[in-house]
Order: sequence, then C-alpha cells, then structure tokens
Amino acid sequence: MSLKNMEVKKAVSTSVNDMKAEMIINVRETLSKTQEEIRKTEKEMEQLRENIRFESGVRKFLLWLTPALLVVQTIVLAISLL
Repeated sequence: MSLKNMEVKKAVSTSVNDMKAEMIINVRETLSKTQEEIRKTEKEMEQLRENIRFESGVRKFLLWLTPALLVVQTIVLAISLL
C-alpha cells in the first residue's frame, strides 16, 4: 500500500472518529435535557396530585358540613319559633 493511501485512510478514520465523538456528545446533551424535562414534569405532576388531594378533602368536608349546618339551622329556626 502506498503512503498516500495510508494517509487517506488515516484521515478518513480520524474524521469518522471525530464525527462519532460529536454525535455522542450531542446525544448526551439531548439526553440530559430530556431527563431534566422529565424531572420538571414529575414535580409538576406531584404538585397537581397534592392539589387534587386537597380539593378532594375540601369537597368531602363540605359534603358532610352541609347536612350538619342544615340540622343546626333547623334547630335554631325551631327554637326561634318557640
């Protein structure tokens, strides 16, 4: 093999290796960004779950409070009519 062919092969090989390294760096950067977005989304979802739990608790409280207040209102009305 001639010296020129060896130099061409070495240059091509170096170029391919450089391209591979650049692609790996790009993939890692993209992966890092994607993982960060996933973390943010997980935090947002947890916050939404907490909000839903709170709203559910308030609704249950009001569901039970309404009949109790109606009973109190009826008693107060009955006392005031006496």
